[in-house]
Amino acid sequence: MAFLERDGLRFNFEEYGAGIPLLFSHGLGGNLTQMRDLIGPMEGAHLILYDNRGHGRTTGALDPAKLNFDAMADDMAALLDHLGVE
Repeated sequence: MAFLERDGLRFNFEEYGAGIPLLFSHGLGGNLTQMRDLIGPMEGAHLILYDNRGHGRTTGALDPAKLNFDAMADDMAALLDHLGVE
């Protein structure tokens, strides 16, 4: 497991493989484990899975006002920056 500290939260994420970056964001009530178990490693792809705010193993004081697409898009961008993905 790897983590990204951001906005008072500790985001859980996992990476698999090498190649074209593919970042997957699960739906409401989901987590990265579901996607990992569903598709597994993908040849030619750098698969990046993470638990959204308030989901899975992402922890911290969740602000309900930040459960929106803008905040989640910012989280995704921060994770890509953290990993050095352009």
